[in-house]
Amino acid sequence: MGSQAWPLIGDFNQDGFDDLYIFGMGNEGGEHLNTLWTGTHHQLFLQDGPQGLVSPADTSAVDSRRSIVHGAAIGDIDSDGDLDIFNGTLGWSHENVAATGVTMVGSHFFINDGSGNFSRDTSRLVSGFAELGYDVQAALLVDIDNDSDLDLLLTGSDLDKLKPEGEIPLPVFSIFRNDGTGHFQRAEAGLVPSEDPVGEGWNTSIMESADVDGDGWQDIFVNLQGPDLISGNVQLLMNNGDGTFRDASENMLLDTPWSPESEGGYVLRFFAKDFNGDNWPDLFTLGSGILNRLLINQGDGTLVEVSSNLDDLTRDSTRSLDIADIDGDGDPNIVQTLACNVTTEFCPTMVVSRNIGNFRPVTPPPLPKRVKLRQPADSTQLDLPPVLTWRHMAGAQEYRAQVSQSPSFATNGDSNLDLPGITGNLLDLAKLTSLKGFDALQSNTRYYWRVAATNYRGQGAWSEPRSFDFGEVTALSINAGHSGAWFNTATSGQGQFIDVEPASQFMFVSWFTYTDAASANPNEQRWFTAQGNYSGNTAELPLFETLGGRFDDPQAVTTTQIGEVTLSFSDCEQGQMTYSLDEEGLQGEFPLLRMIPGSENVCKDLAGTSPQAVDINAGMDGAWFDPNTPGQGFFIDAHPDPEGGNFIFVSWFTFGEDTASGQRWLTAQGSFEGSIAEIDVFETTGGSFDDPQEPSTTKVGTMSLNLTDCSNAQLSYSLTDTGAEGDIEITRVIPGGQALCEELEGAD
Repeated sequence: MGSQAWPLIGDFNQDGFDDLYIFGMGNEGGEHLNTLWTGTHHQLFLQDGPQGLVSPADTSAVDSRRSIVHGAAIGDIDSDGDLDIFNGTLGWSHENVAATGVTMVGSHFFINDGSGNFSRDTSRLVSGFAELGYDVQAALLVDIDNDSDLDLLLTGSDLDKLKPEGEIPLPVFSIFRNDGTGHFQRAEAGLVPSEDPVGEGWNTSIMESADVDGDGWQDIFVNLQGPDLISGNVQLLMNNGDGTFRDASENMLLDTPWSPESEGGYVLRFFAKDFNGDNWPDLFTLGSGILNRLLINQGDGTLVEVSSNLDDLTRDSTRSLDIADIDGDGDPNIVQTLACNVTTEFCPTMVVSRNIGNFRPVTPPPLPKRVKLRQPADSTQLDLPPVLTWRHMAGAQEYRAQVSQSPSFATNGDSNLDLPGITGNLLDLAKLTSLKGFDALQSNTRYYWRVAATNYRGQGAWSEPRSFDFGEVTALSINAGHSGAWFNTATSGQGQFIDVEPASQFMFVSWFTYTDAASANPNEQRWFTAQGNYSGNTAELPLFETLGGRFDDPQAVTTTQIGEVTLSFSDCEQGQMTYSLDEEGLQGEFPLLRMIPGSENVCKDLAGTSPQAVDINAGMDGAWFDPNTPGQGFFIDAHPDPEGGNFIFVSWFTFGEDTASGQRWLTAQGSFEGSIAEIDVFETTGGSFDDPQEPSTTKVGTMSLNLTDCSNAQLSYSLTDTGAEGDIEITRVIPGGQALCEELEGAD
C-alpha cells in the first residue's frame, strides 16, 4: 500500500478562516517499519487571513509518528463550539509488533481547546478500543439519531485473522453513540440491515452522509470493495427516522452495475451535493478502475443516473477530484487532476474545471433551507457568554445570526446583534460583544437568537428562535398586558387571540386554524375557543368548538368541549401552547410570539419591567362580541405608536352564509386615528391544522370600527365576496376587562 494524505477543512481556531488538516500514514520510527511502510506525518495548517496557510510552530499534537491513519473525521464531539479530530488507525499485526519492537498508536481523538491547539485523548472511545488494534478504513462524524450530538461511524476490513484469540473483531460497519459529552460507546446490534452485507474479505473505505429523502434524518452512502480490489459496489443506508437504517440501494437506478465484469474496480470517493439547484442532494462518484458517475435526486430519495451528461469526465483517467463553485455562479464545478503515463515522453498533469450548470433547472435554484440550531438548548440558564452553534445546511454559502432581548428581534439599540457573512456554523458571543455596536451581555436578562442561511440568491428562512438566560431571570406572571394577538411563526396564517382579566384571574382565548390534513374535509377554516382561570404564568383551560351558526345571524349554536390547552408565558413577548383534542387524537405544542411588535409595552409596565409608563389605548385589547349572535365574536389588538403609526389587528370568528358552510374566520388590519379604524378585511384559506403548509390570503371587504368607550363599540362591514353588509354593536366578552383601558385613558 502506498502513502496517502487526505485533506480535511474546517475553522479549527475559530477566527472565521478555514484551516487545513492533512492526515497520512505517518509511521516513521523504525527500520522495519520504514521498509514495510512509507508515508508522511499529519500536518495542521492554520490560515492567517491574507497571509494564507501557515503551519503552527508546535505540530507535535497532530504528528502521530506511531500510527497509520486511513480514516479521519472532524466535528464538534463535545459540543463546546470548536472542531475536534478523530484519527482512525489501521491495526498493526501482532507479528509485526513483535518483530519490530514498536508499539503503534491506536485510534484516538485530538481534542481542540478552541484555539487550534490539540491534545491526544484515547479515553473518548469505548474501553479497550485503542488496545484491540481495530482496522479503521473510514470514519464519519454525523448525528444519526437527531439528539444534537455527533455519533461516530466506522468501517473496517475483515482482518480478524490478525487479532489474537478472544479479541472482538470490528465488522465492516460499526456505530458508536455519543453520550452527549463526547464519549462514545458501541451501539446495540441491528442498527444497520447487515454489518457485513457482501461477504468475507470485503471492506468499505469511504462514507458520506446526506438527507437523501428529505425527512430530516441523515442517510449514509458506503462503498464496498472486494478482497482483490477489482470488484466493488455502493450501498445506500436509509435512516428509518430513529437512528436505525435499512438498505435502500434499490433507490439508485443505474445504467449499468457499479463494477461490470469487463471493468473491475470500486468507488474511490463520494460527493453528495446539489448539482441541479433543486435543493436535493445528488451523488457524484469518483471511480478507481471504473467510470465516474452522476446520479440526480428525483425529490423523493430516488437517484437516477445521468452520467451521459459528464462527457469525457466519465473516463477512468482521474487521479484526484473535487467539487466546488470556483466561478461563483452558484452551481458546482468539477476540478480534477488527469492521469499521467510516466512511460511516454509527453506526460502532462492537468487541472481542469468543468461547469455542470446544464443541470440547472429553468427556474433559479431555491433559497437555502431553514437552519436547525444545535447549542445551547432552548431556555438554558448560563453564567458565561455562550458559543452559538447550528447545523450546516445544504446550499448555504454563509450564515446570518441575530441575538436580541426581544423575541421579535425588533431593533433596540445596543441590545441587538445582527451579524451576516458568517462562513462557519458557530458564533462565540464572548469574542463579539464589542463588535457591531453590541454591548456585553447584561446580567439577569433573557436573550433570543436565530440563524438564517444565505447563498448568492438571497437569505433562507430564519431558524426557529431559541432563548438563553444570562444569569437569573425571574418568571413573569400573566397580566392584562398579555391580551392581544399571538401566533406561531412556523404556521403562518394561523394564530390566537388572548383576553386577560386580572381581577378574577380569568382568560379567554380564540384560536383560528384549519381542519387537519387527515380529516374528511382537509384544509378548511376552523376555529376554537378556550376559557377559564389562570395562576402565575400558566393557564390550563378547556377547549371548545362552536358549530351550527350562520353569518351575522342569531341562529342558535352548539358549543362542545373537545379538548384542553395549556398556555404558559416566559415573559411579555414569548409563550408556549400545548393542546390535546381528545376525540381526534391530535396532540402537540408550539411557541407563541406577539403578532404586533411593540405591543408588549403594557405588559412590561404592569410587570414593573418597563422604565416608563405607557400612555396608549392598548386597554382596548381583548375579546368582543354581539350578544344577539352568541358563539361568534371578535378579538382586537391595538397598538398606538406616535412614532411608527397606530396599528390595529382584528380577528372575526363566525360561520358561512348557511349552516352547511361550517365555520369561517376573517381578519382585518390597518391604521386607526383616534377612536375610529377604517381597515381592510381578509380571508386566509388553504392551510392545515398545526402545519406549516403555506395558505393563501385574499382581501374580501372592508370594516369600520368605532370604539365609543372602553366597553362598547360599533362595527360596520362590507364583504365584497358575498355581498354581505351590516352594522354590529359589540361589547366585551369578559365583564370588567375595561379597567385597564379606563386607567390608561384617565377615565373614572
